[in-house]
Amino acid sequence: YYPNYMFNELARLSPKNEFGVIKSIAEKVVQHYPNAVIARLSTPYTDNLYENFGGLISKIGFRARQKGLIELANGGRQYRDPLHVSDLADFIHKVFDVKCKNEIFQLGGGLNNFLSLRKIVKLVNPDCKIIEIDGGDNGFVFDNSKAERLLGWKPKVLFEENCVNLKIL
Repeated sequence: YYPNYMFNELARLSPKNEFGVIKSIAEKVVQHYPNAVIARLSTPYTDNLYENFGGLISKIGFRARQKGLIELANGGRQYRDPLHVSDLADFIHKVFDVKCKNEIFQLGGGLNNFLSLRKIVKLVNPDCKIIEIDGGDNGFVFDNSKAERLLGWKPKVLFEENCVNLKIL
């Protein structure tokens, strides 16, 4: 199963909440600086799982592993493409190596990391009970092709292989 649509840099921003509005305003401000590079991140994660800190992967990973019970909108059927911070660091190095400027990049874990939230939870803790609640989106995947074309960058860390390194902090 592949997503019907992958967001690229040409996708029109249409924030649905305060967080998204603030991000789009900040992006517009940064675009006025000479040599600015904007990286739009889909679902970045580290190897550390926190209950109330960090992004989506950290929070659902913590609940799955520590509590063994999690509530997920639509039962976790929405999908993401988690991007490991080491791949993000590699992207940053490429930006400086190529002396890239005045560009916007979409950065996600790519189609090799295309997973439902349900699958992410089950990879972190196969015994975790998932309670379906209302809400949620369909999910999204970012098109990394511009970064690959201009910088020779693409993500290397596969969530399915790396999830054994996730630890509770």
